Amino acid sequence: MNWKSIVIGSSLAVYLYLLITEWVNLFPWNDVSTSTPSQKLSGTLINAVPLGLLIAAFLLDLLWLKIMAIGLFIVWLGVHFAWWWAPYFWGASQAHLEQYARLFKRTYTFLPARGSNPIPNAHYVILQAFTLLNSMIAIAALVSGQRPNR
Repeated sequence: MNWKSIVIGSSLAVYLYLLITEWVNLFPWNDVSTSTPSQKLSGTLINAVPLGLLIAAFLLDLLWLKIMAIGLFIVWLGVHFAWWWAPYFWGASQAHLEQYARLFKRTYTFLPARGSNPIPNAHYVILQAFTLLNSMIAIAALVSGQRPNR
């Protein structure tokens, strides 16, 4: 197996995890009852962009596309940090707390409480770990310079 296969496989695994947790009720792991079909579809399509771009970049073996895709992945991780980790460590606005309570309050968490700060739920902690791992794999593949087997 080469880097190309590993990057594509790990990207597909992350997207499969996203699809399942976006559409299938695995309560208390997730709570899809709080999302409308339109919200689920938009989440599915939005999350397809960074993963699809990364897959395309490695399928086409285009250096500039790989760099752009990895950059988008880093931005995606930044968005996750801003939504989950910054509020967990430093607090959240009232609007964020209300949205968090509506969407995630009933889901499973394993991190310790930090006052009244929202706790990242387990589903998203795992998603972020998968996304970080996928990013590291893609960066390692890019840095290695290995050409795909043809």
